[in-house]
Amino acid sequence: MSAYYEQSFDIAKPQIKVETDIIVVYTHVMLTDVGFRCLVTNSEQGEKKPSTFLPKNWNENSDKYSLRYILGDEAFVMIGTVVDENIILNLLSEETLQCTAIAFSIKETVKSIDGATLVELVPNYKQVSSRLDELLIAPFRKVSLNDSGSSTSSGERERRIGAYRNPGFESDSPPK
Repeated sequence: MSAYYEQSFDIAKPQIKVETDIIVVYTHVMLTDVGFRCLVTNSEQGEKKPSTFLPKNWNENSDKYSLRYILGDEAFVMIGTVVDENIILNLLSEETLQCTAIAFSIKETVKSIDGATLVELVPNYKQVSSRLDELLIAPFRKVSLNDSGSSTSSGERERRIGAYRNPGFESDSPPK
């Protein structure tokens, strides 16, 4: 597991209360790793800023989560809903209304909420990552036009946005 995942988890760890929080944090880290930025409110001005951090009170309701993201100029909302012993995650493009979904058995995905690393908490993290990428994230990796007007594959696009990962926004600081 990359240092980025572990570092992001360490920042969110004090806020984790239940197993579903871990699944939401893991999904958030995967989204931010590929260029999505969570919109967090700057408490001083009330202005929303893109960040790699989760907003304050992101897990206020552990049965329903709602987080807003941007990728480029496109806005998204991720909804997490707990149903019985499962969590369903939806990622919706506000522009196109395209929606992706994935569901996880909470007990089969998260070993416990007490652990030092994400690997200890989500032992099958490779399978979870693969499913999240394939079912929730990959459909939003579009073919875009590069500067010369020719199409760019999602792999090439990933390399181009690689520099955008963890850019260190000045407003990018953990919630207090």
